[in-house]
Amino acid sequence: MKLGVLQPLLKINERTTHIYLSSLFVLLLYFLGSVNAITVIFSYFLETIVIGVINVFKILLSRKKDEKELNGKFFLAAFFTVHYGMFVAIQSMFAFTYLEISDPNWTSSGFELVDNYARVLAMDNIGWILGTIILNNLWVFYKNYLQNGRYLEVSGLELMFAPYVRIFVQQFVVILSGFFISFGAQHAAVVLLIGLRTFIDVMIVEIRDGTPFMEYLVKKNNTNKISDEEFRKYVKNLSE
Repeated sequence: MKLGVLQPLLKINERTTHIYLSSLFVLLLYFLGSVNAITVIFSYFLETIVIGVINVFKILLSRKKDEKELNGKFFLAAFFTVHYGMFVAIQSMFAFTYLEISDPNWTSSGFELVDNYARVLAMDNIGWILGTIILNNLWVFYKNYLQNGRYLEVSGLELMFAPYVRIFVQQFVVILSGFFISFGAQHAAVVLLIGLRTFIDVMIVEIRDGTPFMEYLVKKNNTNKISDEEFRKYVKNLSE
């Protein structure tokens, strides 16, 4: 990938200003001592739930008709809630079990999801970071999905599994940061997490029609299996 293509992802513009500001805010909270590394990591871990809730509204508000949708959008939203909820529950058990092993005083069992989430939400000043994450996701939802008319282009069925690619990448970054903390490198863990998450969020926002990054991806689509238009649609679905 040429540097000229990366520049739009690193340059601050009206689409990405909120992402850089929110990341800077979290960094300031950490380095001023208002939150610790574990709080930062679990705040981004909780973003998985925020993304899922917003996707439910995306499904309900989608207007594109799909012949494969045998049931209404309320059924699709309910089904998504069930399978996504199971995914989050299993993921949470792994995360809390890791905490149980590394710090037995933090939790007595990684499987006590309600109690463990209550402990997470009670962390000092986590509300500031979580509030920033929620506002950031709501802004992207409004700008990209509602204002730009994305809800007219995508069906509820297409949105059923759309968040998973983003979530897998996000959780990989969170887990990687967790390993840094295990070795006592809290500062490196926080900077790595926020830096990579910022880049991923900017990349997601820039995967839109007409942006230099999208045009670069389309040009790289040298397969004859799908048209450029279908490729654009596929990439945009992955960025939901």
